[in-house]
Amino acid sequence: MTYGSQIWAAAGESRSNTAALYKPLATVQNRCLRKAVGSYKRTPIAAIERESGTPPIDLYIRTMLLQRAVHSDRHDVTKDIQAKLRDLWESARRIGLARRRGRPPMIIPKPGTPTDRMRAVGQLMVEDRRARRATGRDTQQTPGNRQPKEGRQIQATSTIKEIGQEMTDLWKKRWEEEAVKPHRKAPTWKGGWEFVTVF
Repeated sequence: MTYGSQIWAAAGESRSNTAALYKPLATVQNRCLRKAVGSYKRTPIAAIERESGTPPIDLYIRTMLLQRAVHSDRHDVTKDIQAKLRDLWESARRIGLARRRGRPPMIIPKPGTPTDRMRAVGQLMVEDRRARRATGRDTQQTPGNRQPKEGRQIQATSTIKEIGQEMTDLWKKRWEEEAVKPHRKAPTWKGGWEFVTVF
């Protein structure tokens, strides 16, 4: 379901209607989880995702996208591609300058690619998380270097842990917003995020 999402989701993130991009995938994930877990029709999807340890599809894809964007910055291939793009942009500008015939040159900045924009978002997220950890404001840090109770994680193994932790915090926040809604009496909602589920 998420094949190639690190590429097509980057282009989709630049659009304003990202919910429309993920809605068909969320519908399929909802149906699959209901079959796999054997839940009732009226069971809220947030409870099913929490019980099965499956993150919402939009958060999962965004996590993979951000991690790939930040991680691929170190690759030699990415550096070569960036250099070629700069060369192409400069040669296109030179052609444009020749056609201006004495008028002042128009300075048009090189537009960033969707992956470049996601890379900047991911790096900002990592730096922010590290700064919070350094000042002691990190929500997932415990005294005495003990392992914190984290509940569910977006990915079991994250290449960049700060992005995984940030997205897990977003998932936790969404789940807590669902848990405080009226008429939530099932043990799933009362146990809290750290409550160990069946799976």
